[in-house]
Amino acid sequence: MIVNKISYKENAKILDIGVGSASLITKLAKSFTKASLVGIDYWGNDWEYSKQICETNAKYEGVADRIEFTQASASELPFSENEFDIVVSCLTFHEVKDEADKIKVLKEALRVLKKDGEFVFLDLFLDEKIFGKNDEFFNRISSLGISEIKVEKLEYIIKLTPILLHKKVLGNAMVIYGKK
Repeated sequence: MIVNKISYKENAKILDIGVGSASLITKLAKSFTKASLVGIDYWGNDWEYSKQICETNAKYEGVADRIEFTQASASELPFSENEFDIVVSCLTFHEVKDEADKIKVLKEALRVLKKDGEFVFLDLFLDEKIFGKNDEFFNRISSLGISEIKVEKLEYIIKLTPILLHKKVLGNAMVIYGKK
């Protein structure tokens, strides 16, 4: 689903913020066969164990040679401005503990994205306890130097069962995607 929102770029450099166990980044690597990819996550004290799981999963998928896994916080990415062609994140921003203002986390993700680069962010953006009032949140993200932006509720993109539509599960989930 996230992969379908991105245009194909031959030799793209792709960043996955909040790589988890490498599920999304391995799918991206298989779809973007000449891309180089970086997955970051904080992982806390389990960093080495989690990195090993990611590397094993990437190896099983046959893409380990093109993916680098790095421990970092989404609020302070260890990359230069305009470094990546594509930046993705799936259900990570709401988990970032070292920055209460989630707009700053989004701004940091966009900082490392090249001009005309594409982004796809899936998160609980409608949860006002985390991201603030919806109108204010969407006004603030539109001022982050984005040239194109689309916003869709997750339930309009994929069919979700009623239990997943609950606000405490994915009922507040939205996909924000576009170009810088």
